Amino acid sequence: MLRVVVVWGLTGCLWQGSSQISARALYANAADDFASGKSALAAVEYADFVRSYPDDPHAPVAQYRIGNIHVSYLEYDLAVMDFDALLDRYPESKVAPDALFMKGVALKNLKRLDAAADAFRMVIRNYPRSFRVSSCRALLQEMATASPPKSK
Repeated sequence: MLRVVVVWGLTGCLWQGSSQISARALYANAADDFASGKSALAAVEYADFVRSYPDDPHAPVAQYRIGNIHVSYLEYDLAVMDFDALLDRYPESKVAPDALFMKGVALKNLKRLDAAADAFRMVIRNYPRSFRVSSCRALLQEMATASPPKSK
């Protein structure tokens, strides 16, 4: 059976037989497609994986990759939604600091600088041991020097 799926602007097709595809197979297919440059198809497969197996240990990484794919397509509004979904569903995930950082990057690209700065500050405050902290500090500094001074 051919199933056409639309995920926030990305369209792809998933072939399924009469039995449900296993979590491992679906995640592996998505990872393989992602690695081979078929990112739109990978996003569809990752979304199907998260929807079908939300409690699987790989679900947060799959959700994170969906967000990164949207960033790569410059679909920053969609990326923010993807990263918010990850942070809402999997706040204790090992990729949560990265998702919050990438949310800030997407917000910065949308020129939503206050929200981006809030995301970067949250990474620094909530995940002080994350390797993203130095990047957050650098981006906050860049944004501070690029912003015009506020009037009194």
